[in-house]
Amino acid sequence: MLFDHIYSRKEKIPILIPIWKYVDQVKENYNEKKSTLLQFIYENSTFDSTFFNNDERMELSFLMKQSLVEGNILVIFEGLDEVPVHVDRSDLIKEINTLLERGIDYDLMHDKLTYSVYEQKEIYNTRDPTSGNRFIITSRIEGNYFEDINFFIPRLTIEDMSNDALKLFCSSYMKCINEISVKAGRLAKESNIDQLHNDITQSKDIFHLAINPQLASVIAAVYNQCDGQLPEKRIDLYEKAIEKMIERLVTLYINSSTNYLGKELGLNATMFWSILQEIAEYLHSKVEGLSENMLKEIIRKCLLDYQKESSVSLKTKIDELISNLVDIFKYQAGVLNEFGHNSFRFIHRTFQEYLAAKSIIIRYGSEQSEDIIYHNIHNKIDIPNWRVPLSMTFGILSKSAEHSLLFSNIIRRLLKDEKALSNMQSSTLLVPFVIIDSLNDMQFSFKDTEHELIRKLADMLLSDYENMSGFSRLKEHQEMIQSYFLKLKRKYDNTMTDWFIEKINHEDDVAACANIIYHLKWYNRKFHEIFLKNLHNDSRIWNWPIDSILRFYSNEIKDEAVLTQLKFKNTINKNPEIIKIIINSKAWLPLITALYGGYKNYKTQSSISEYYEIAQFLELSSIERAPFTFYYQEIWDRDDAAYSMAVYLDTKVTKKLWTEKPIFDKNDIYKESFLTNKILELLQEEKSTTELIEDLRKQINNQKLSRSEKVEVSIALIVLGDFDFINALIEEGEEIFIKSFRNRIEQLIDILKDPIARWSLNFSEYLLEIYNEYIYP
Repeated sequence: MLFDHIYSRKEKIPILIPIWKYVDQVKENYNEKKSTLLQFIYENSTFDSTFFNNDERMELSFLMKQSLVEGNILVIFEGLDEVPVHVDRSDLIKEINTLLERGIDYDLMHDKLTYSVYEQKEIYNTRDPTSGNRFIITSRIEGNYFEDINFFIPRLTIEDMSNDALKLFCSSYMKCINEISVKAGRLAKESNIDQLHNDITQSKDIFHLAINPQLASVIAAVYNQCDGQLPEKRIDLYEKAIEKMIERLVTLYINSSTNYLGKELGLNATMFWSILQEIAEYLHSKVEGLSENMLKEIIRKCLLDYQKESSVSLKTKIDELISNLVDIFKYQAGVLNEFGHNSFRFIHRTFQEYLAAKSIIIRYGSEQSEDIIYHNIHNKIDIPNWRVPLSMTFGILSKSAEHSLLFSNIIRRLLKDEKALSNMQSSTLLVPFVIIDSLNDMQFSFKDTEHELIRKLADMLLSDYENMSGFSRLKEHQEMIQSYFLKLKRKYDNTMTDWFIEKINHEDDVAACANIIYHLKWYNRKFHEIFLKNLHNDSRIWNWPIDSILRFYSNEIKDEAVLTQLKFKNTINKNPEIIKIIINSKAWLPLITALYGGYKNYKTQSSISEYYEIAQFLELSSIERAPFTFYYQEIWDRDDAAYSMAVYLDTKVTKKLWTEKPIFDKNDIYKESFLTNKILELLQEEKSTTELIEDLRKQINNQKLSRSEKVEVSIALIVLGDFDFINALIEEGEEIFIKSFRNRIEQLIDILKDPIARWSLNFSEYLLEIYNEYIYP
């Protein structure tokens, strides 16, 4: 009986189910009772293959039923993206969810499998990978509809080949080509089998394409067809691949003396390019597959438009020509493949993307006007599906000298219109992100033009980053902009270094730039020098980024130049007696801590915050935890976040340091002051701060001091208990100085405030408050 061996641990039987076949069956039997996805699995185990007879099909179906009940099946649902977008996926997703969340029972009366009335709390014992049925769903990224599935499914992609694997593929390919060529008498001497791999590794762009298993064979074919030559850019690679494919079509169907298509139909390479571009543009705009009827309509439109624009008269009936071309594209050209019933796509999406890119610029073999190209780009630039083709469009426009002015004009118009729109609507930018993503495809005739564009893009990114009334108030948007600055840094390090040096010398930009540079973990000696002089321009908005980056440079960057900048730290490291004087003096210790750092608090605040946040969550009931579970699953553990959090508290968090008093540690010094020479002189002479106070009182009225230096003097006087100068400063009414002084005071308070007191001010049982106020008020 089917229930005799429930949940056995035998090796699982794999079943591949093209998901679109189930959708097609449902459509074809629309008026009949719909079979469930579960029934479809065991009733269609052979998919009418002629390899099996009826008895074998029945026997295999019985085996599938038995194995499904026993939990010994691995079901691979292939191609979720291949279900056309115009088809309602909701029923399909419901079926998938039901299959995942219900157990399987055997209906003895009707000899079929049914879903259990009991809901599975886990998908067939996910903690035990040897028990229960397993399910894999494949989908291209652009057709990924996993967000509608109620359960977490691991998302895997085809792994890129390692360099060794690529080398093995290339050598195997070259051996095969050599053998074929020698046998055919086309090659007197064998080619170097390592040459293909060597040529691929010479180009960074081509190498990154070649490690994709789906594209490696395309690259190898282009290499072979182009007599051992590879282009440097991917757009040139796609151009060559499609060009060679069209050459074969032209030779076979047009130039052949025995083929009537060439004599009677008036076909040429331009027409093939035009039809393929129209198909690509349609597929990329509509996303769904291409039906045969739509393919015919696209070909008809291309032929009629081409005939009209080129004044060429076709020599045969258009319907006959269309039928022949449909057969060529479907079965003989090697371009389109059938995904699902009557649904065609390009075999390689990269071909579709390149042809879609070209359709923006070229129409029936002729370049379109600047206005048309601009509007084509502008209308598609906010559509995510068009990002890759647009990158290639920019690449095509930029690669030739004849297009350089056209390319420059379009880029200028896009950036100008984007900036105007952003100023008018206070909206986030889009064009700079698309252009930055396209830089690898672009080629520039002049370095000055290239660097000018990079600086404009950086300006626009910074403007967006500083716009706290827009999306930049969100951490996620800040992180995205930081990632785009990183892309610019990687490709244009020197240009971006000069640009940042220029920006951080402006007090309005220095804090935002410091935050970007800090998150990029980017060290530069000149940056360090400028930031040391700009602590008064730090900003609470960015959580004091200048202070943060100075700490990072001092603690993490192992470069002698850092200590050269930090003269005070460098000197006391070599003079331990000075450290003793500082620690034992109630006057010197707070002054040194305020001006230079050195305050060590064991990160008590973050440790306590983390501990009590986790403890709050664990103290909630299961119902109260529910709204927060998804968030914590992403951080801790999808299967059991609460258990992982509890283990962490018991084993990793130590409360020992919570009771430790903050101390002075020379290793935590990270700032510098123009007062260093005077302070070191007094410390080495073991003098008190009295003489320093007198000197500071004189300096506070020195008109030659910069604003930064005047703030330093004021901070020092306050720390040393001298407040007489404050009233005089207020009476002078120097608003800019007072703003900088207040800013520096706020920064010091935030940094030096006792960490436990600072944390406790903000403590509340906020998870429970959120639950009570917003979820179940």
